[in-house]
Amino acid sequence: MTILTGANQDGGGLIFRSNGNAFYRLRIGVNGNYDLVNQSNSLITTSSPAIKTGLNQTNVLTVVTRNQQIYLYVNKIYMTTITDSASSSGQIGLFAVSWTTPTDVAFNNAEVWQL
Repeated sequence: MTILTGANQDGGGLIFRSNGNAFYRLRIGVNGNYDLVNQSNSLITTSSPAIKTGLNQTNVLTVVTRNQQIYLYVNKIYMTTITDSASSSGQIGLFAVSWTTPTDVAFNNAEVWQL
């Protein structure tokens, strides 16, 4: 994922286990902050030095889910594990979010694996 335009919390990320009733959303901001929410409940909000900040920086996002465990990685560096049961299956999507300024995000080389 590469954020081409935006500022501060603007950014993009992944939506996964989206099934119409529930979903998870992992967002990475231009400033290096990230959060994981299920529907509207925040599960984690923090930052990491593993995230490349600023515009035109590529960050590799990896989410591994197994039962109620959600493992998050950025740039092949382990970030955290969350335990949550809001959703156990569903679709996967990509998104950009524009909270302060117009935001453009590019995605490439997306892969989905079944373990």
